[in-house]
Amino acid sequence: MDVGLLMGHVAERAALRARGQSPDGLRQTVAVRPEYLRSTTPGVGPAVTVAKRFVVRLQYHYLNDLAQQLSMALHQARRERRRLTQEVETLRTEVGHLERLVTPR
Repeated sequence: MDVGLLMGHVAERAALRARGQSPDGLRQTVAVRPEYLRSTTPGVGPAVTVAKRFVVRLQYHYLNDLAQQLSMALHQARRERRRLTQEVETLRTEVGHLERLVTPR
C-alpha cells in the first residue's frame, strides 16, 4: 500500500470539501458553516460564541450529512429538470415538424 498516494487522495478530498465541493465533483449547495457562529455582544459575546460553537459541534456530523443529502437531491432535481426541458423541446420540434407535414399548403 502506497501511504503517500493514499495521503495525497485524502488531502485532495479535504481540499475539495473545504471549497464546498464533494469529492464526486459536485459543488455542495447546502453547507454547515460553524465559523459564522460569533457573537459581538459586549461582555458576554465570547461566552455566547463558545456556547454556540459547542452546540454546533455536537450536531455538526448530523447536520453535515443532512446538508450533503440535500445537496445531492438538489443536484439530481436540477439534472432531471434539464433532461425534461430538453425532452419538451425535442417534442415541440417533432410536433412542429408533423404539423408542417399535415397542414395543407
